[in-house]
Amino acid sequence: MAELIVEVWVEHLKPILGWLWGSAVFWRSVALASLTCLWVLYTQRKRLAARVLGVKSLDHDIDIFARSDNAMSEVSLSSLLDSLSTSDAYRSSQRHPLMDFIDFFRQAGNQYLDSHLRRSTAALTAALSDLLTFLAHHFFVYPRDQGGETDLQLCLYPELNIDRAGSGERDEVVRYHDFQKGLDVCIKRVSAAYRGYRAEVKRRLRR
Repeated sequence: MAELIVEVWVEHLKPILGWLWGSAVFWRSVALASLTCLWVLYTQRKRLAARVLGVKSLDHDIDIFARSDNAMSEVSLSSLLDSLSTSDAYRSSQRHPLMDFIDFFRQAGNQYLDSHLRRSTAALTAALSDLLTFLAHHFFVYPRDQGGETDLQLCLYPELNIDRAGSGERDEVVRYHDFQKGLDVCIKRVSAAYRGYRAEVKRRLRR
């Protein structure tokens, strides 16, 4: 039955197909249409390639952001900065997300393809590194006996802070305030760098 239907259609279309196969106008039209398509593809090749690559780049950068955000979320960073700002102290575990974030972006395979995101990430990791360096140089375990607690509390020069182990003498107070100013500079740099980074993420990745 199917073969019969095909034969009927072939016989029905034979006059039209015969005209097309033998028509110079038809073949000229096909040739012109083909040349036009080739010309459009050639002239728009960069735009088409950019669009294809752009989709792949976007997917790559979204994945990089998701993985880096798992290393250091906004909540974990804010928790540390709040502790430092309000009490000049932090828990040892609070610095780990910052270290993980920096280590993540040190790996060659964990780089954004978007140049704007790369720049904002570099600024943020630099600010985080400066903060961690400040914490390493100027914060100390206090109190010494923390009852076997493994997540130790560290404080900004406790021996200069009258509320901790300081004597309250003017020289100690002045020195402590100087260190507080240095800490405040580091905190503000990190906050500004993180805001800039997240602004770029939102602008570029819609995240």
